[in-house]
Amino acid sequence: MDAPQVLAASIAAIVSLITATVTALVTVFLTERKLRRDFQLEFAAERVAHAILMNKVWRLRSFDVIKRHLGGFDDNALRQILVRAGAIQFQSRSGKELWGLLHRNEDRLGVSRIDAEPGWRPSSPDEVQTSAQSFDEDGAYSQALKEVQAGTVEQTVWSRAFAEADGIEAKTRALYIKLRVERMRKEM
Repeated sequence: MDAPQVLAASIAAIVSLITATVTALVTVFLTERKLRRDFQLEFAAERVAHAILMNKVWRLRSFDVIKRHLGGFDDNALRQILVRAGAIQFQSRSGKELWGLLHRNEDRLGVSRIDAEPGWRPSSPDEVQTSAQSFDEDGAYSQALKEVQAGTVEQTVWSRAFAEADGIEAKTRALYIKLRVERMRKEM
């Protein structure tokens, strides 16, 4: 083989190597961009689901309400989004599918059916008293303590505790537990 043929073969090899490298880099870039765009929708849906389930008034939301607010997903895809957002499923006494965040409903784990229907609020003093009697105070204190230990506190309650405790950490934790139990009692 003479020198011009070796040179031509070397140049062809270098050009094909550069072409293959550029093609691979462009493919990786485009694939990464597509994945980011696809997962951005998923992450946004999880954030919205979490926000819906953090509503101060409702610890549980019906699947129908969640679906109405988070449209565009089939039922099973929406259930998967809810699980990734930290939610667990319950059932009302009439059989409606209910969802709530695990850290807000630890006291209900193991319960097969929830007594109240979604949207239920006490309408008479007797119902208020019955609701208050079913409140598990020890469970509420335990849940509030777990929230503090895990760092999964409700920010509005924590902010209030922090302000009332003048920024003293130990007082803030103790006051958070007290205020959080009060809030859980009101949510019942």
